[in-house]
Parts: sequence; C-alpha cells; structure tokens
Amino acid sequence: MDIMQTENINATTKLFIEYLDTCNTAIRRHDDEFPYKQLISLADDKLGDKEIGVAVYADDPDSPHDFFTIEMKDGAFHFLEHGKNAPDIAWRTPRQHLQQVVDNPDRYIDNPSKLDLDWIKARVGLS
Repeated sequence: MDIMQTENINATTKLFIEYLDTCNTAIRRHDDEFPYKQLISLADDKLGDKEIGVAVYADDPDSPHDFFTIEMKDGAFHFLEHGKNAPDIAWRTPRQHLQQVVDNPDRYIDNPSKLDLDWIKARVGLS
C-alpha cells in the first residue's frame, strides 16, 4: 500500500504501514549482510506462504488494541489487511516501538538490529 493512500485510514494503520516500509528499506539495504541475508532467505522459505497476524498493544501484550495481517514474500513484508484474522503465525508488538521506528527511520535503516525482528528469528530457527 502506498503511503499516499493511507490518508483515509486510522492512525495505527498508517503508523503500521510506515513501520513496514521502514523495515523493508532496512532489510533491502542490508540484504547481503549477515544475519539479514540468512534471515530473508529462511523467512521466504518458511513464512512465504503463511499469513502473519500482528497484534499492536499499548502497555500489555495480552491486551492489544489493533490487528493486522501481513505476509513475508520476496524478502519484504506486505500489508494484507487491517483487522483480526485467523493467521498462521502471531506476532505482538508495542505501539511505542512502531512509533519510535517511524519517528527515526534512519536510525533503524542504518542499524536493522534495532528493529523488533526476534519474532521472525525464532520462527525460522535463527535464535
């Protein structure tokens, strides 16, 4: 989804899409480096045909306030839909982290290890 198309959607959805854009830029910029090269390859193999449900929370991971469905395909995250679905994989993330990444994209693009990628590493066997 193009960021210009996000004007008519809620603030959390816009924030989440901008977060994914930053993650994708960071991953592309470092896709020939360890561990991102391996992470991308394994994620494409193991997550490529699966829907990933994302729960965004304020303070308590057990009380998310918004939900999204994404996929990992061709080395990038793709936004599929807003709302709660029956995903193959679940990921919980704090809204504060999304906001920090969007507010300071260069910090995360230059150093993707600051992104919350542990959930992927765990699911593809890199942690």
